[in-house]
Amino acid sequence: MANILLVDPSDVARLAMRGILARGNHRLAIVGSADEAWSFIQRAVKVDLVFSELKIDGGGLALVQRLKADSFLRLLPFVIYTEVVDRDAVKRGLELRVQNFLIKPYNEEVIYGEIAKATSNPWRARHFEEEKSFCKMMGLDPAVLHQQLEALRGELVVQRAMFQQNAKLEADKPISAQIFALSSKAEEAGAWGVVEALASLAELVAQARWPAFEERLAVLNFADLMIFRHLNPDLEPEEFRSEQEINAEHIA
Repeated sequence: MANILLVDPSDVARLAMRGILARGNHRLAIVGSADEAWSFIQRAVKVDLVFSELKIDGGGLALVQRLKADSFLRLLPFVIYTEVVDRDAVKRGLELRVQNFLIKPYNEEVIYGEIAKATSNPWRARHFEEEKSFCKMMGLDPAVLHQQLEALRGELVVQRAMFQQNAKLEADKPISAQIFALSSKAEEAGAWGVVEALASLAELVAQARWPAFEERLAVLNFADLMIFRHLNPDLEPEEFRSEQEINAEHIA
């Protein structure tokens, strides 16, 4: 079962995709614009694949470009659909390394193939060391590794507040020291996606781009959610759960 996000304002397209994915027992969430998609991904995190119409509000390619510029979301599989072939758009999509660029109408076999491709090597897992081999290499018990990752989550929240305070003072040295310490803890826990996100913050500090640095601090919240999802792989985001599932849980 995969969690699929469809970005398409068309009711016909939504019904078609819902029917196809239901037959494959996949979960589906739907939004209509690029901004809605970005916000949804930031909240849910556990999105396995995005199918998007090219001509959405905000632009399908602009959404891809925004995702590719993010240290975490650059790996999120993305498939663009369009009704009319646009060679320039196809070329740009391939340059941005979308998973595929397809022509409507939806084809069930092709969609299942794209899902299989996206889930064969899940993008979220690629931001962390493989647990079994990492624990063996580092001489760690898996429970200890989980404790390190949970502790890292707490550090991310605490340090964000400190980063914000020091950024207003443009205190580059304290911030650099904080980033280095936090990055070391992330390395010890095999959280390489967090290490990369911190490196992007360090680069902004080195360039004294303080407004951009403060805006980019949101990545620490996302890193926290990434670790949570990594430690709780069987817990589905509420955004992908059916009303029946939520009601049954409330009753229980």
